[in-house]
Amino acid sequence: MYSCLRRYFAATRSFCSVTEGFNTKSEFREAVREFTIQEGRRIQFIKNDAVRCKAVCKAEEYKWVVYASRDHEETCWQIKTFNDDHTCAREATNRATNRNWLTSKALADARAVVYGDEKAQYAMKFEVHGHPTNMVVDLGKRLCTCQFWMLTGMPCVHACAALARVNKRPEDFFHKWLTMDAYRDTYAHYINPLPEQSLWKKSDQNRPQAPKKKKKPGPLTKKRRKDADEGNEGSKKSKVTGTLKRQLKSFTCKYCLQKRHTKRGCPKKRAADVAQALADAATAAAKTKPTEQAPT
Repeated sequence: MYSCLRRYFAATRSFCSVTEGFNTKSEFREAVREFTIQEGRRIQFIKNDAVRCKAVCKAEEYKWVVYASRDHEETCWQIKTFNDDHTCAREATNRATNRNWLTSKALADARAVVYGDEKAQYAMKFEVHGHPTNMVVDLGKRLCTCQFWMLTGMPCVHACAALARVNKRPEDFFHKWLTMDAYRDTYAHYINPLPEQSLWKKSDQNRPQAPKKKKKPGPLTKKRRKDADEGNEGSKKSKVTGTLKRQLKSFTCKYCLQKRHTKRGCPKKRAADVAQALADAATAAAKTKPTEQAPT
């Protein structure tokens, strides 16, 4: 029930016992404010007096509600009711982030850096302004949005600028595989020296021979076998993979000027040629026929 509050209010709340309580009412109100900022909700306090405090979601009909009151011993404030059921959308702007809240957060981070808290220094994120865009550097996770630090193990120029801000050396943030200690560990072992081949001890066993090759039938292959992805460029007798269809345009007859046939297969031209041949044959027959002579 209280896991959501634990996740968001761990930095601001303190427990006085196992009954999930706050020391004062102001701590409870600060925890609700932190929840409001983290979740992006509009939450208001409808009850706020000396013995009880109730907060509800302003954007809906009181489905989200948290209610706290003093315990019977009046030693701390306990959460009596908590319904984490939100149906409204998350808002980008929140009035809970006022000037006092921003000042307290920035001052706490600045104090941690000035007084030498290394975890606070390394966990800080920096926005490095550059060209053509700005980069975000996380010294705790050793990451940069340019991805150079993650891929190479060496801090990029943006990370070097962030490390210079906290007075740290970039050499201390290299990957361990890129250090001299890793190089020395790699070549720590040594190889025993060997004498010359003429000084090797001769064995009584037979020397290993190369296996006999069995000649396959057919001519000797001189060209190597190509893989399927190499293609057949440079080969004169390359076989065309697949079938290619010839793209033909519609023919136009020059005799009758009609589509889809040529002059050679034109039926009108064929009929005209037959008629011309018959006419030529009739003319030739008329010329060769002998003329009749008149009787004397």
